[in-house]
Amino acid sequence: MPDRLRDDTTFEFTLTVTDKYGETDTDTTRIEAKVNSEPVADAGSNKEAVIREQVILDGTGSHDPDPRGQTLSCNWEQIRWSCSQFAGI
Repeated sequence: MPDRLRDDTTFEFTLTVTDKYGETDTDTTRIEAKVNSEPVADAGSNKEAVIREQVILDGTGSHDPDPRGQTLSCNWEQIRWSCSQFAGI
């Protein structure tokens, strides 16, 4: 199936077989293809820490909800801080 469907799609295929006498028969099958669902990011709970305390970020709750979910790649990025809070780093 295509990697990126925009909508749920039904693909229909017809098989025709012919014997050596020219007799034929056909049969049809359908495949119901579902669109890819977006992955779910779960950064875990908020943390509190004191100076020099190690904090572990845990994104293991993130997942791909598709029936055959793919392995996810993760990227942590700091998005909020105050320069005065990090003086001397």
